[in-house]
Amino acid sequence: MYNITNNIDTKAFDDLNHSINDIKNTIGNLTYTIHNISNVLSKYNPSNITVPYNFIIIGFFVYIIIFIFCYSRNCIYKKCSNKVYPSNPNN
Repeated sequence: MYNITNNIDTKAFDDLNHSINDIKNTIGNLTYTIHNISNVLSKYNPSNITVPYNFIIIGFFVYIIIFIFCYSRNCIYKKCSNKVYPSNPNN
């Protein structure tokens, strides 16, 4: 009888103790992760990072040319509209 009563009385405190330990472990893991991220980022020098703007500009122009070509020839409109509204051969 004593063990059952003692277990009921201390169960809430045991759960609280486990929850606090879990929170401490979570904060410790988060701190460890932040330290790892800062260690990795400190290895890189931002002034040495180069962006290949010429490839970005060429890709953008190719995208615009293909879009204009498809839009002017109604490729996009025909692909979308034939699935919903089939073309009428009488027109």
